[in-house]
Amino acid sequence: MSFRKHRLDSASSGPLGMKKISKKFVTLPRKNILSRIVLGSLAIMFFFFVSFSVLANLPKDGWSFDLLGAVGRLTLGAGSDYDPGKPIVNVLLTGRGGGDHDAPDLTDTIMLASMNLEKKSVSFFSIPRDLYVKYPTGGSGRINEVFMRAANRNKNQEEGIKALASMVEKITGQPIDFYVGVDFMGFIKAVDVLGGITVDVPEKFVDTQYPDGNWGYTTFSLDAGAQLIDGATALKYARSRHSTSDFDRSLRQQEILRAIKEQAFSVQNLVNPAKIRSLYLTLSEHIVTDLSIEDILYLANFVRGLDSSRMVSFNLSDSCFQGFAYCERGGLLYTPQRAFFNNMSVLLPDGASPSDIEEYARIQTYAELASRYSEMFLSPRPVYVVNSTSVGGVAGDFALMLRKYGFTIPDSGGLLSNKDREKKTTIFYTLPSDPDAEGGVDGREAVEPVSESSSVSETTAEPENAISASGSSVDGATAVALPDEDTIQALSLFFFVPIQQVDVLPDAPDAPPGSIEILIGADYDLFLNK
Repeated sequence: MSFRKHRLDSASSGPLGMKKISKKFVTLPRKNILSRIVLGSLAIMFFFFVSFSVLANLPKDGWSFDLLGAVGRLTLGAGSDYDPGKPIVNVLLTGRGGGDHDAPDLTDTIMLASMNLEKKSVSFFSIPRDLYVKYPTGGSGRINEVFMRAANRNKNQEEGIKALASMVEKITGQPIDFYVGVDFMGFIKAVDVLGGITVDVPEKFVDTQYPDGNWGYTTFSLDAGAQLIDGATALKYARSRHSTSDFDRSLRQQEILRAIKEQAFSVQNLVNPAKIRSLYLTLSEHIVTDLSIEDILYLANFVRGLDSSRMVSFNLSDSCFQGFAYCERGGLLYTPQRAFFNNMSVLLPDGASPSDIEEYARIQTYAELASRYSEMFLSPRPVYVVNSTSVGGVAGDFALMLRKYGFTIPDSGGLLSNKDREKKTTIFYTLPSDPDAEGGVDGREAVEPVSESSSVSETTAEPENAISASGSSVDGATAVALPDEDTIQALSLFFFVPIQQVDVLPDAPDAPPGSIEILIGADYDLFLNK
């Protein structure tokens, strides 16, 4: 992994004062801000928009080539150790206080953006700041101190970035290709230059303990509904912790990111050279990155043509330790007793313990789903879990496991059982009713998603058309090769079993087209709690 740090110079040559970016490591100046909680996740949209738009709107006589035509010929990562043939680009997005703040180097926003260049989607995977980790420099504590400790120890911010990137790689199992960070004041200024952003607040939002910047608190509130907000308000909305949880906060940050993308690439901004210049000059003082200008142009072109509906948010939480009824996607953490951690409130991965905190296998599986199988979240397919064993509660155990990773278990009739007592587990699936319908996976009709938070009950269903677990054909069903469909391919990460296409699900004949059934056999202990 190699990070090439660059500075955007706002006072140099060129029609808009843009100077060629140096290939040497340069530390970007920081401005004083009000809090250490920053929105690094938003940096990449601002950065791409400004860089691409500024360059694309420069007078043609200032360049010896057609920039827009050249973008299609650029190679991502030229001059670095990045593999340009990779279909997925992983960018670490971080945010920290900077400037004269009393904790300028705490990275309280840590997010991995996976840009799938083939599927034209982006996944944002948030890591909570309270995740308890072992520090590369020795000792242990919250992950938001990794950058600070490594940078201070080595007197070098580059070493801090490398340490944090290595930690995120270790936790997620995903390689980090590039890095982008932004400070607090840059976010406020840039949102204001854009003319504000539109957010849709689901319910009235009230935080009576929002920091006032003078060691005290003030009340911050927003009414429910869609509304245009300025930079300071957007920052408060993303930063607020006391009205909701840290997990909700990470989702709000991702919502703001989508709003910024829509506003940044709107027609009124793209055709306004003065606004483009103002944004560029604003961000030049507040962003640090190892992306070269060529990398920025390449990814900016990808982001500009990206449909916002193709941006998927993922976070980690402790929701699933409250039971199936409350379990939400990403519920792979838990809150241990404070007595083990000097009375600190921290988070540990599912399967870890105070004496063995580095249990990341399940988080890595979740990160793999987020990065490579985003279609299963964009067009969810209902998954029915059938207990065909003599052991009670098996379907519920598997449903809880699958729900943690984001598989959609129907609220009504999602858990089933039969009396067949199959020896081996098998997966069945049906095709959507209209393979040529728009909006689904690979052109297939999307299935209406169901709630992830409602409880379900296990019922009994007697299958009309059974298929043997060995993969043989019964009543016209035929075993087929693994289809090129994200949900089914994702299930193959958990179940090494026969997967068969059928006309009707054996135990859920009334399931909508495009549904999946997992028939749990006596070998279930091979797959549970993956």
